[in-house]
This record gives sequence, C-alpha cells and structure tokens, in this order.
Amino acid sequence: MPRAPAVHDGFATASVLLGLLWLGGVGALLAVIFSMISRGNAKRAHRQTSPYSTAGLVLGWIGLAGAVIVWWLLIGIAANPGIGL
Repeated sequence: MPRAPAVHDGFATASVLLGLLWLGGVGALLAVIFSMISRGNAKRAHRQTSPYSTAGLVLGWIGLAGAVIVWWLLIGIAANPGIGL
C-alpha cells in the first residue's frame, strides 16, 4: 500500500525556522525535537515525511554540533583568560 503524499505541518515548518535561527543551540535542539514529532505524526498517519521535516532535522543536527563547538570554546576561554582571541 503506497503512502499518502507528504503534508507540511506546523512542526516541520517550525523545525526549519528554528534550525536556521539557531539561538545559541536552543533553536537547533528544538528543531531536532519538532522534526522528530513531525516525522512521527507522518508515520502514524501513513504518509510520507515532509521534506521540511528532513531539512529541519539536518539543520538541527548541524546547529547542535556548532553549538557544542562554540560553547566548548567559550568555556575554554573563560577558564583560561590568558589565552584570549
């Protein structure tokens, strides 16, 4: 039985927007969460996942990786003030 076409729900759209905004890593985390909710809703409704959901998931994971690097650098600089930039 083929799946129904994808529907761009609010969670998928929010995941893309939050993935783009980043917000110090919080937006990226919410992008991953909202994307997973959207994908779960699509699976329960037996339809294809939205491309927005996939884009939000990718942007969210990239943003989380960037947030880890930025926060790691900021904490390292704060712990060693003699290093500076």
